[in-house]
Amino acid sequence: MADFKLSKPTRHIIENFAKIYNSIIFRSGQLVTVVGKEQDVVAYAEIEDQFPERFAINDISKFLSILSLYDDPTLSIKDGKVLVIKGAGNRKFNFTLSGEKHIPTTEKNIDQFLEHFKDLTASFKLEASDLLAIKKNMSVAGLPYVTFASNKSAIVVKASDLTDTSDVFEMTLKTQSDANFNMIFSEHKINAMLEHDYDVSVFPNMVRFNTSWLGDKVKARLEYFNAPDRGSKVNG
Repeated sequence: MADFKLSKPTRHIIENFAKIYNSIIFRSGQLVTVVGKEQDVVAYAEIEDQFPERFAINDISKFLSILSLYDDPTLSIKDGKVLVIKGAGNRKFNFTLSGEKHIPTTEKNIDQFLEHFKDLTASFKLEASDLLAIKKNMSVAGLPYVTFASNKSAIVVKASDLTDTSDVFEMTLKTQSDANFNMIFSEHKINAMLEHDYDVSVFPNMVRFNTSWLGDKVKARLEYFNAPDRGSKVNG
């Protein structure tokens, strides 16, 4: 029953992944993976912390809320059924772990998952400030979709409800692409992404957003694989 801890950056990533799906199977090691309910979003994080063994949590939001009640808690897994959260003094919380049967997941690591996607069509950069602006405007105006469109020159981002009478937020990215594409994403796929600078890779049926950063002595890597919604076109 090895003890382990979860740093604030790791908790932040797990909290973010709960927006994609609120149940997660944690594998032993430093890789955290979550798969959306419709399997149209897959996210990976390489974290600084180490999970000693495999376990599943059915309600991540509840788990993180309980964890927040303890200052620098130590965790351990008992008999594969209970996650013991130990705080200062004699305080502890026995959190019941879940079975894996109904939790979507993938056993592939990042490189293995990437092998499914060939024919890279386009690539560009999405800055953290631009992603934040998109998310804020979508939230305030209640806009359910965002479109990334390129005509082999500028990349224009529009948030709307995809009708001719919709309110529209529009911005032109600083980056460019030498390909034609029109990619539509529903709000939940964009809101699930943490605000960082991303390298974006466009494949015919999937778009990869990847980033890595080093700050506050923390090194992490994030990968979001988002399937574009119906109506998207990637022409190369």
